[in-house]
Amino acid sequence: MGALLPTLQADRLREGLTDYLATTFALTDADTKGALVDFIDHPRDGMFKGPYLRLRLPFAPARGNWGMHLDWWPDKFVPYGHQAKAFEQLSTKFQSRPKPTLVTTGTGSGKTESFLIPILDHVLRAKKAGVAGMKALIIYPMNALANDQEQRLARMITSNPALAGVTAGLYTGESSTSSRTLVSADGLITDRRIMHDSPPDILLTNYKMLDHMLLRPDRAPMWRQSAQSLQYVVLDEFHTYDGAQGTDVAMLLRRLGLTIKSYWTEDTAVTDEDRARPLGRITPVATSATLGSEAAPTAMLDFAHTVFGEVFTEDAVVGETRLSEDEWLADRSPTLDHLYRPIRHPAIDEENLRDLENQVADAPNNAATTALILATMFERVGAEGGLGGRAADLRKLDDTELLNLLKNHDLFRKLLRKCVDATSLAELADTILETTTSSREQPRDVARRQRYLDYLFAALSHLRAGIGRSALNIDVHLWIRELSRIDRNLAAATVFHWADDGAVDTPGTTYLPAVYCRHCGRSGWGARLAPTGMALDVTDDDIRRQHAAGGQRFRALISAPVEAQLGKEIDGLRWLHVDEREIAEETPDPEGAEVLEGRVLPILVLTGPDAEDNSQKDMCPACRTADGIRFLGSAVATQLSVALSSMFGDPGLDSAEKKALMFTDSVQDAAHRAGFVQARSHTLSLRSTLRNALGTTTPDAGLLPLTDLCEAVIDLAEPNAMRRYHLLAPDIVERDEFKAFWDDQSVSTARNKALRLVRKRLQFDINLEFGLQSRLGRTLELTGSVVAEVDLGSPARIVELGMRALGNTEHQLTFAEPDPVAVTRWVRGTVERMRAQGAIGHPWLDKYIAKDANRRWVWAGGPNTRGCRPFRKVVRHQRFRPSGHARFPRVSMRSLPRLPGTHAGPASAWVCRPSRAVSRHGRCSRRSPSSGS
Repeated sequence: MGALLPTLQADRLREGLTDYLATTFALTDADTKGALVDFIDHPRDGMFKGPYLRLRLPFAPARGNWGMHLDWWPDKFVPYGHQAKAFEQLSTKFQSRPKPTLVTTGTGSGKTESFLIPILDHVLRAKKAGVAGMKALIIYPMNALANDQEQRLARMITSNPALAGVTAGLYTGESSTSSRTLVSADGLITDRRIMHDSPPDILLTNYKMLDHMLLRPDRAPMWRQSAQSLQYVVLDEFHTYDGAQGTDVAMLLRRLGLTIKSYWTEDTAVTDEDRARPLGRITPVATSATLGSEAAPTAMLDFAHTVFGEVFTEDAVVGETRLSEDEWLADRSPTLDHLYRPIRHPAIDEENLRDLENQVADAPNNAATTALILATMFERVGAEGGLGGRAADLRKLDDTELLNLLKNHDLFRKLLRKCVDATSLAELADTILETTTSSREQPRDVARRQRYLDYLFAALSHLRAGIGRSALNIDVHLWIRELSRIDRNLAAATVFHWADDGAVDTPGTTYLPAVYCRHCGRSGWGARLAPTGMALDVTDDDIRRQHAAGGQRFRALISAPVEAQLGKEIDGLRWLHVDEREIAEETPDPEGAEVLEGRVLPILVLTGPDAEDNSQKDMCPACRTADGIRFLGSAVATQLSVALSSMFGDPGLDSAEKKALMFTDSVQDAAHRAGFVQARSHTLSLRSTLRNALGTTTPDAGLLPLTDLCEAVIDLAEPNAMRRYHLLAPDIVERDEFKAFWDDQSVSTARNKALRLVRKRLQFDINLEFGLQSRLGRTLELTGSVVAEVDLGSPARIVELGMRALGNTEHQLTFAEPDPVAVTRWVRGTVERMRAQGAIGHPWLDKYIAKDANRRWVWAGGPNTRGCRPFRKVVRHQRFRPSGHARFPRVSMRSLPRLPGTHAGPASAWVCRPSRAVSRHGRCSRRSPSSGS
């Protein structure tokens, strides 16, 4: 287990997303699938940009007598230069009112300490002077940030004896259920009654709860007692208060100022300037890692003036202070210089890079990986040996010694100078690593140089994790474009294009929205017909919008080159004349110029009197399955969940590194996306868990029953509480009925009860994965990771069952018995079709079957204590085969293999006979609904 190596993770993330998208769409045409992968991975126009890399020098420590402005600071604490400037700005030791301050330093620069330490110093001074009431109000945009800072402040107060008398509270919507009355290692005060009657010195809240406190009359004592003591208002993550939310907060702060001023008296020690300012004596403070620019701070200062209502001078901005390149490079020990000699030009030819990749793949941890990478740059003086020997020697050095060596390498110095600003990996590979002029533009040479830099930055990331903030900070940015609004050219050779990128430069080329069938994997175009006839509309605008609105003229045109070569009449086969934009029924001359030049394309399209209705049902013209046609694409939330699952699923990544922060445009959107990503990530992780459980279970028969798989999954998660927690779906994991499953403190009776509920929910999810949902999306079955089938016994047994079923079915007499292979396909196709339609038994489906497959009894919403999975109304449901009539949908002679010497007959007979034979011999069960059907 080790730290995150971002460049290597970026490669895995890119490969994982590409693989996910290619398998999710499951396009059956190899050429089209290849064109999609090429489109996604295109270096200039694809969905990935970067990675871009930047090396950040360490923050410079404070110099001079920085402590003169404070009476208290944490033991052994040495601030950065920008923190010392913030202390001077915000201290009340030598000034009655601190100066308005904007802390705009980067991530990890100690922004919180920049305002929190002078606030605590002021609180101690005020309490010593007998001042009661609230001294500081810290406002966070999200509860998650407030909760995180609560723990930090609680640890700081409880671990410093000098702060023993300081009180601090957390006032959010989530805190109303708890009743912590004192600051402890567990957290801050959360009992609201105590905070109302006796306001804490420091209060953490969000702007919505501040609005609540200002509105409620029974909260008035908080402000009355704090009218003369409240000294600071801090807005954390200041950049989030733009637009309408910024306007709300600006007005809210003015209401806060008016509320405080309403409790002033003639004896209150305030100046005319205090009375004129919207916040009175309160000092406004804001922090942001992304707001403003050192070169042009005017807009940032104007924004702060707008929000707080007070003028911010240029001196109010606290920017980060970093060491210079020369200062940082000079801070090294030359002790090892006489023992290790730099390799000026690392060997990155194909053979040496392959050797490096193989040894890195076998490395047990990040330290071994780093030694291997640095072994391409250093060798011990007088020693001989290959890459492995040099790496073994470097493993004896600690991280600081390795960094000291790197600081003396010309390649590393060039890299540092080049990466002061964000630079693409491709540009770095072209300018940093030397190569011959003839091979510089060769794709394989470019890829090798980029791969080597991936490894070098990975080594720097490991050193940073081990050494800490005195090492370089490595920023890696990989931009991913949402795979949406994809167009496909109307031609035999597939080319994709981003619809949002505007018109294509190639004259005479027509692009239409790319569509595919999620059931059969066939692909083609989405089009809109003219008001009459079978011609395409004169304009291709808004095809997607009209399809979403249920337009009757939308048609899916499925590419059909194979059907065109069969030489027989096929339902729905038509010919699209690209130039005339006309769909014709007549088969053109296969040797004609239009066909040979690709100006006439064979397509499958819905025809007949039901074409409009079937098109509105998204029926695929190829497989005739409803709810199949989709526009080619994947939403950003899906891509994000896949990226997180890919990253966090790395077995070598330490659990402490598995953190992600997602920004969205609004609180509502954040809640929606968080729920979606959490649910989708759980689906992906559950599939991984099922695969791992199958890998640890080797049944003698080669097939593992789904019930045994459920037990194997539970056994695999049993030793670890975190595994048990992540095994449960997000909608049930925090419910009281299920907490006992993963909470080690729960009593045995509650644990056993929760285990029974978990078994039912997990078994239902497994049944869906290998049943109803087995053929949709990137499932275990479609990716070829797991093979699922109905166990019908030996091949001879299957033939026997089929022959018995055939004996009860009308068929034409022939001189020969039906082919056993065809009979096997007939029986196997029937039961596998039933499995794919979700006809797998489960206790939750008993009432659903008894009520004649009424969706209400399995899809009904609302809370339940069983943990039954909630489903939306549009989600398709399990289909069991009623025995009396042809009510088993999506099964026809097109879906099942034909038996030689038989006539078609009703579809119900072809489904009923083999399933009845299988039922009689115990391979499936029969149930009678209450209607008797």
